Amino acid sequence: MLCWGSASRLIEKSVEKAGAWFASITSLATVLMILTGALDILGTTLFNSPVPATYESTEALMVALVFGGLAYAQTQKRHVRVEFLTLRLMPPWKAGLDLFGLLMGLGFFVLFSWSAWGYFWESWAVREFESSGIRFPIYPTKFIMFAGSALITLQLFIDSIKGTKRLFR
Repeated sequence: MLCWGSASRLIEKSVEKAGAWFASITSLATVLMILTGALDILGTTLFNSPVPATYESTEALMVALVFGGLAYAQTQKRHVRVEFLTLRLMPPWKAGLDLFGLLMGLGFFVLFSWSAWGYFWESWAVREFESSGIRFPIYPTKFIMFAGSALITLQLFIDSIKGTKRLFR
């Protein structure tokens, strides 16, 4: 847990629950992408009639697929790690490298989230839609990108505090 007491535990649990909720959205997005793709293939093959807006919906669901699971994977320590060198390091050095990686990720996602917010806000302000046969709103997808990146930013912040505590124990 973080070092601030009950408020920090509440924040940490809230971020963890939000990450798990977003991960379930990722699962739903995966199923919807599979179904949409399968129906499009069947419709095209059997009836020479593809499902309208399959490409656009798959594109939107891909954003949920990518950004939905980032924070949850971080809470579960499931991101890809290359440890063949760090396994031989003494614990303080390993903790230092872990903290360095967390801080680099945090810096990246702070900047990414900031940019994603502007990207979403511009789209929301003009109520941006995809220009295909079906009017498909783009701004919800951009919000999912912002929310997912903001959530992993919070998780990396929490993990950075924990990593700092581990380093200076």
